[in-house]
Amino acid sequence: MSSRDDVPGNISIFILGLAAGAVVTLLFAPKSGEEFRSDLAELLSETANRVNTTRKSFKRRGKALVNLAKDKVQDAVEAGNEAYRQAKKS
Repeated sequence: MSSRDDVPGNISIFILGLAAGAVVTLLFAPKSGEEFRSDLAELLSETANRVNTTRKSFKRRGKALVNLAKDKVQDAVEAGNEAYRQAKKS
């Protein structure tokens, strides 16, 4: 059973599975060596582009989550300081 915490790992495994399936398909396709190498190079280039796009997306999401967490912590610190000041006045 996988957890939501391992989404990047699951996506990586899925992409590797797609690439492996595509390579196996190309190996059994009746094509010349030159056509095969061309198709394989195109497939690898597309896969690299997809992986790079996914990586950039995860990086943006991670930064957004870190910034959100920083904002929440800052809000909590400010609320704590305000509560302390109010308690000190009483």
